[in-house]
Amino acid sequence: MKGRLGDATKVLNKTSNSKQEAQLRLAEIKQAAGIPEECTDNVVEVKIKNTGEGIWKEIFLYPTPTIRYIVIAALDCYDLRPMLLTSVGGMIVSLLTLATSLTIIDHSPTKKNWAVGLNIATVLSYVATFSIGAGPIKWVYCSEIFPFEVKGTRLCYGSCGE
Repeated sequence: MKGRLGDATKVLNKTSNSKQEAQLRLAEIKQAAGIPEECTDNVVEVKIKNTGEGIWKEIFLYPTPTIRYIVIAALDCYDLRPMLLTSVGGMIVSLLTLATSLTIIDHSPTKKNWAVGLNIATVLSYVATFSIGAGPIKWVYCSEIFPFEVKGTRLCYGSCGE
């Protein structure tokens, strides 16, 4: 979206399975940025044609069938039951263990080092299992499923600034 076609071509050639796939992706990027398909310069000037005006209408009021399915999938991310059960289940177990060990520490006349260690281990295990599990998948998925013309638009209120 900044007109750096040379850099985009290098990255796409490295990350795509084939040259044809890289060319197809580059063509989609050019179309979204308003760059003519026949342009092969390394750096081109891109005139920002979509500054966010009407993007909410395009997404929610007058969506194309493709955008409608994407919005439904994105909204469904917040209610995927297996991820929800994994996250909530792990959180409940962690909180119960944490509450139990804190109660033991609070009501014990002597210092219980094992309970302090259990508190720390509980918090660390929850964070570690959430991070390597299904926890962050929904956030990445929701940010990547929208088409280039929507992802490349700044959705901000007032002035965006650089």
